[in-house]
Amino acid sequence: MLAYAVAMPWLLFTIAGLFFWAASKVLRFAPATTGGLILVAGLGNTSFVGLPMLEAFYGVAASFLTLPVWWYLLLGI
Repeated sequence: MLAYAVAMPWLLFTIAGLFFWAASKVLRFAPATTGGLILVAGLGNTSFVGLPMLEAFYGVAASFLTLPVWWYLLLGI
């Protein structure tokens, strides 16, 4: 279970990097904008520390608590 908590931040950072890299190609973002989006979305405290720790401490059953945060991160609202 500890390996999951360690791997999750890196997985989220990789997903954010791939997503914003692809989005930047389609939307023609400047390289600085792309880098900023990858860093902010990928290394945000909530995704990097909060969500994996919540699931590590409370188990997969507590994953429903993270759904509003995931939608917030995906939609950017």
